[in-house]
Amino acid sequence: MSQPALPHETLEAAVDWLVKLSSGAVSDELNAQFQLWLDADMHHAMAWQQLSQSMSGFEQVQHLAGRQEGHAPAVRQVLSGKPLADRRHFLKSGAAVVALGLGTAYLANRVTPLSHIMSDHVTSTGERKKLVLADGTRVQLNARSALDVDFSEKQRVLTLHQGACIVDVAPDALRPLMLRTVHGVVKAGGGCRMLAGISGGQTYAMVQQQSLVVAPLHQPEAVLTSSEAVAAWFDQHALMLKPANVNASMAWEHGMLDVRDQRLEEVVERLRAYHASWIRLAPRAAGLRVFGMFQLDDIGQIMHALQSILPISIRRYGSLVTMIDLV
Repeated sequence: MSQPALPHETLEAAVDWLVKLSSGAVSDELNAQFQLWLDADMHHAMAWQQLSQSMSGFEQVQHLAGRQEGHAPAVRQVLSGKPLADRRHFLKSGAAVVALGLGTAYLANRVTPLSHIMSDHVTSTGERKKLVLADGTRVQLNARSALDVDFSEKQRVLTLHQGACIVDVAPDALRPLMLRTVHGVVKAGGGCRMLAGISGGQTYAMVQQQSLVVAPLHQPEAVLTSSEAVAAWFDQHALMLKPANVNASMAWEHGMLDVRDQRLEEVVERLRAYHASWIRLAPRAAGLRVFGMFQLDDIGQIMHALQSILPISIRRYGSLVTMIDLV
């Protein structure tokens, strides 16, 4: 009999307790509070058991992933014994989570995003990928991204499920390129260079060369040109244009994080695609302003730099959790 799915918040709470109980001196009062939490709900005990059992499994997933270029092939390997259609059904039904173990799957998802692992192109945490499509269009995928490609004689369609991509569109007078997300479509002609991504329950798009058309599912279209320093943010029902620095937003293609007077919570959100452990940011530190250039492939150096320029403390608990708070 399969185990019921545990709420995300319950697993997060279990991680919090793991951090507290691993911090050194543990008082009788803390032990008593932990026991009260365990006894308060059967799901709490299940989450703790799954997390405890999964720690070695997580290390094994990291070890397997580390032997290959990118982690996604390692996770695909788990499913390689099934036909493609069966693998997709296997993942969609949630059976993969049960097979891996709820806690292990939750942790493994920080290495490679499991929800779209069977997409045509997937990048893992900290991995970027360059693609050249059949028509000559060039695509760069950011870390933790998933993209499907559907090209035919009549259409050129990219479907972005997660993450972000930079697209240099090859000329084709009869087939404009369409990039779809769950929120709508971005349309571009040959010669267009654009950035599109999904964040915070919305799709965003901006253009560096020429122009593009943004079409939310249930809203009128909007045209963006390279002369405008704006990004289009939209979901299925609303579209908003916000000031944006396109070059800074695309800096990740060169392995850089270009931060120009942004809130720390925005910076941390962008770092999560490059850091396999959970990054916990205290709400009271979220509003600190950050300005600087950082190398995305050296997260340790970024954390050190942030700690040197901001009044924050950063504590690490193995490879599982990084805690950021005010000093």
